[in-house]
Amino acid sequence: MHVARWVDDMVALVARDEARALVRYLGEVGFAVRAYATPDAAHGAQTLIWVTEPGSGDLATARAVCAWLGASLRARAIVVSARPTSLRAAIDDGRVWLLPAPASGRELADALRDMEPR
Repeated sequence: MHVARWVDDMVALVARDEARALVRYLGEVGFAVRAYATPDAAHGAQTLIWVTEPGSGDLATARAVCAWLGASLRARAIVVSARPTSLRAAIDDGRVWLLPAPASGRELADALRDMEPR
């Protein structure tokens, strides 16, 4: 079992349909995860996973992610989007990982592990 050493015990997950399954899977592989309805509700976590809805506006998504990250140097975000290339242009921040939708629980767990300092 893998335990995320630097994620301050909680990963915030924003995902509409697959939230329960992702929380369960990520918990089984060693991450403490809590589901939220929106990124701005996810206070206290150092890592955000946001599975955006198809048709989500890139600019609105970018603004919400940047607002969630704030000035924290430790905060990180994984954004799953149907349009990761256009989001990359809107989010120029090394604390954000972009994955193409759909992303499996395994892909998210791998991304969380890749985010850890070496």
